[in-house]
Amino acid sequence: MAFPLLLLALLVEITPISAKDKFDYCLPSNSSCWPSQAQWNELKSKISSGKLHDISDDSEYDKVCTASNTDPKAAYTLEDKGEGRCMQYHDCSKEKCDDGAGWNIPEYSVEASEENDIIEAIKFANQHNIQVVVKTTGHNYAGASMGHGALLIWMSTLKSMGKSRRLMRNVVKHMMQF
Repeated sequence: MAFPLLLLALLVEITPISAKDKFDYCLPSNSSCWPSQAQWNELKSKISSGKLHDISDDSEYDKVCTASNTDPKAAYTLEDKGEGRCMQYHDCSKEKCDDGAGWNIPEYSVEASEENDIIEAIKFANQHNIQVVVKTTGHNYAGASMGHGALLIWMSTLKSMGKSRRLMRNVVKHMMQF
């Protein structure tokens, strides 16, 4: 029993790919893996409404999002603003919801209105090793729908979740192809 564990430990030690590497997502600063504008345009052509938004300009957050009301019902006033970038608690647009930290806004958002929009976004992200974050109305206190360099799947306009089992089965199938 000890020998297989020792062998496994040695293999892990000398193997160049580790678990950390599997989640080392491509970022816009890495031109060797980040998609070209033509590739982003191709994804846009596959989205039913063509609504792929470049939301990488951090200065737009204040213009679009903080001008909105921040009362407890703010999630409903923000759910259709800023192409998905707005957060109910604006600190969560920063890393770890810390207002003193750097921006943590995704690069692009896919405004999903059909199941296929979600599938195409996930396939694209898998192909280019881009982190995927998902937002419905945007009131996650931990900022889980944010992520620098991520592709946001914005689901506030998704037409129907009536067939949610089938949707989830298809989405998971495409996620597992990574």
